[in-house]
Amino acid sequence: MTLTQVVVVIVLVSRGSTMKLASVLTAILILAFAPGVKAQEPNPKPTHPVPARGQEEPADPPTAEAAETDVIRTTTRAPQKSFSTDRSVNVVNQDEVRETQASSTTDALEEQGGIFVQETNRGAGTVVLRGMIGVENLIYVDGVRFNQSTFRTGPIQYLNTLDPWGIGRLEVVRGAGSVLFGSGAMGGVVHLFPRSVPSDDDTVMDARFTTQTADLSMGFSIDAASRRDRFWASAGASFKNHDELRPGGTSGEEIVASNLEDGNLVGTEFREFFWRGGLGYDLASNTNVRLNYQGGFVF
Repeated sequence: MTLTQVVVVIVLVSRGSTMKLASVLTAILILAFAPGVKAQEPNPKPTHPVPARGQEEPADPPTAEAAETDVIRTTTRAPQKSFSTDRSVNVVNQDEVRETQASSTTDALEEQGGIFVQETNRGAGTVVLRGMIGVENLIYVDGVRFNQSTFRTGPIQYLNTLDPWGIGRLEVVRGAGSVLFGSGAMGGVVHLFPRSVPSDDDTVMDARFTTQTADLSMGFSIDAASRRDRFWASAGASFKNHDELRPGGTSGEEIVASNLEDGNLVGTEFREFFWRGGLGYDLASNTNVRLNYQGGFVF
């Protein structure tokens, strides 16, 4: 019986002293069991929004572990969530390099929004950021400046001297960055990070073999990394052989080129060989000492 019902019963009893006892009891029973008198409890709010008809169920929010992997380091030179940064950033990891079958670093950036890639000849390539090209864009490798005073202006090929198969992560900040990185970052910053090492005591290996029909090229690489307590080491190498390029065209279209011979472009073949290695020691959870080396040549 609700409070309202109790009050009504008391009024009936106080004012109806002349009523018979049976009438009073009947009134009490009617008020006690009358439908619709008791206030209805509001429906509890659903914990998840109910999708409208024809819509899919909302995706579950990312886990903490998955959110921690979405971290960039180039915008402020310190770890920062990509959603929190106020800069335009492109991120390419090793999984994307593998999926796109990129044979050069510029190939890995070719399909990124806001980045234009110019390849004047085979084995060379440069990126255009905010309309700037060549030495107007700064290249960093694991926090070390790659641009030198000997680099010529205009389209340069130095980015392709870095093996994409040895890169663990590639970040491109579009827009001026000279305040943080020094001169040469007028168009943006291209920052390459080496492959990661195991976080626990373990040894991992990665090997790949690729081939392409357009130039009958082939390539293979092998990388290994191992950790024991606070000490870790990594090593890897890759080789690529690019044969003469066979230009394509629509059916019946004749391709005219001065160096075309038997359907191939003469003088377009080249080879690449890269090697890399690293040693490191963790002083604390966020402090370590490491030595990384990358080398290679194109011939």
